[in-house]
Amino acid sequence: MKKILGIFIVILLCTQGCTYFKKTVKNQSAILKHIQLSCSNLKEDNNLYFSSELPYPNINPVQPKLLKYITQEISTIQAYRQLHEVLQSYVCQSSMPYILKATRCAFEYPLLIEYLASDLTQITDTVVPFEMACAYTQKACHELISYDQSLIIQKTLYDDISKYNSIESIILLLVEILKQSGQQNHLAFKAVEHDELDNLKHESPQLLDFFIQNTYLKRTDAEKFLLAAKKLNFSFLFKSYMELLQVISPDVLELIQQIFQICTSEYINTQEWSGNFFYANQTDIGLILIGDVGTNHYKTQAALIIDFGGDDMYSFPEKLQSNELLEMMPNVIIDFSGNDTYQSNEFGGLAGGLFHPELLLDLNGNDHYESIRVGCGSGVFGVGMLIDMAGNDVYLSQEIGQGSGLFGYGLLLDVSGNDSYKGAKFIQGFGGPSGIGQLIDVQGDDTYEAGGKYSCSYGVPGMYEAQAQGVGWGFRKMAAGGIGTLIDVQGNDTYKAGNFSQGIGYFLGIGILRDDSGNDQYDGSRYCQGTSAHMACGVLMDFFGNDLYSGKIAANQGAAWDLSIAYLLDYQGNDQYQGTDLSLGSAAQNGFGVFVDSDGKDYYSVYPDQGLGVSGKYEYEGGRGAGNFAVFMDLGGKSDQYSVVDCQNNQQKQTDNMGIFIDE
Repeated sequence: MKKILGIFIVILLCTQGCTYFKKTVKNQSAILKHIQLSCSNLKEDNNLYFSSELPYPNINPVQPKLLKYITQEISTIQAYRQLHEVLQSYVCQSSMPYILKATRCAFEYPLLIEYLASDLTQITDTVVPFEMACAYTQKACHELISYDQSLIIQKTLYDDISKYNSIESIILLLVEILKQSGQQNHLAFKAVEHDELDNLKHESPQLLDFFIQNTYLKRTDAEKFLLAAKKLNFSFLFKSYMELLQVISPDVLELIQQIFQICTSEYINTQEWSGNFFYANQTDIGLILIGDVGTNHYKTQAALIIDFGGDDMYSFPEKLQSNELLEMMPNVIIDFSGNDTYQSNEFGGLAGGLFHPELLLDLNGNDHYESIRVGCGSGVFGVGMLIDMAGNDVYLSQEIGQGSGLFGYGLLLDVSGNDSYKGAKFIQGFGGPSGIGQLIDVQGDDTYEAGGKYSCSYGVPGMYEAQAQGVGWGFRKMAAGGIGTLIDVQGNDTYKAGNFSQGIGYFLGIGILRDDSGNDQYDGSRYCQGTSAHMACGVLMDFFGNDLYSGKIAANQGAAWDLSIAYLLDYQGNDQYQGTDLSLGSAAQNGFGVFVDSDGKDYYSVYPDQGLGVSGKYEYEGGRGAGNFAVFMDLGGKSDQYSVVDCQNNQQKQTDNMGIFIDE
């Protein structure tokens, strides 16, 4: 009887084992098919984000290698599938307002973040200010609204350029352009009640001050922002800005230059401006000033300022005290040459689109830009753009500056020169809720610094907050973050910042730092250099150069925390990495952290068991039915050095909690 029972048990186990094996193989095949489909057969509405190749033909993309290692074992496939489902479900089911399309796309295709980040930061090859401004503005349109082709400037307000042959006719054309832009901006706020908008304007300094001081907003304070933002029509907001861009179109700039040839200037000295001017007059859209090549001083906001040369001074009062804001008309500054100084005091001004569009174009000179809050190419319930075409420039901003967007769009574009960018917080490519912020520097050896003013929120002495250099930031549990990007194309650059910096996503935001070439140095604190936290995505991409990365305290260099995705991708060069806790391709609390160095003889220093493909805890909400995914990959060079003794060249290892270390 026992023998018969034993035979029966063996048969039963074999049958169940075969059934389990068949189910496992079938499950593996289905999962593998799902992953392959998610990486190849993309939906048409996502074609904006995923190109077929990276921008440099001699760069081997990381994604095929990453896909290979994830799909080579059933345990890895299953772990990825489980984590992917958790990541996707939390984002898709989130009731948070203002989640952008790219954020949902990132969580739908986490293995394709390399292509997503590349496309979101793709650089146009034009050097015409008008074309560059149009290209980047249209790209922001794709995110903040359902893209409307009518936003592209298909016809201009001028049909026969030859008829504008006097200063009066040219002024009338410029007035008409600004007037058309202002009308579109009014339509953007049409659904916002007058009293509600008026209160929001007057209370914005206090609300933003609380946000800046505390990094978060109280729900009672945030509701005023959120209610107004829901009523803001971004289609008209961008239409207003696209209309305004006609002022810097090649034809109009050529017309403006004729003023210098056909007119004579006179010296004027008032409380609001002084110097030699071709034109100074109040119009139905506001003050218009046109200065000659001498040294002029502009002491007040104006609807339009054009200056043909000289070392000029622009010093503006607080924007919320000006009459122009009440009318919500655009402001434009065009300066053709000279070593100029631009200063705005307290709140708004200096290419700070606060409830309206602002544009500043400086074509030549070593310039100095200084703003307190909402300036230097930033938008809050508006659009602000600063374009500097040439010169070794200095940019100083305290908060919300240097390419920042909060319920709006901000762009700082510097085309050439060795430039210096400094500030305290929410700067240098910051995207808040319903915001796109971009800082783009095309050429030069540049220095970026952020922090030093606001003490570390974790209470660490000597450390500071920054939220800068490519950060997408949301109001946690209230509003999803936007997209913040810092893009540097050429030069040996230095990046220094405090907490939450250098390609960081926070609460449903996307932050990207992309450096295309040069021997660069990255110095950050906690959460820096391709990191993320709380349902977000952070990426740092460096394509060429021998680079130095240094992170402090914790969470840096491809570290993901709490339902987030983080990538650090370095494609070429002999690089050095100094990490700390949760660093160099690490993840915790259901995170997907990836670090890849594709080529070079590299050096890695990190605390033992705290980095290099380390998967940490995942006890939040009971684990959520999935673990982490932490990937460290060094794919080139046979002479890498590791401070951790159990990590070596030509080694592969994996932990049960999906921590993967690969050195090829």
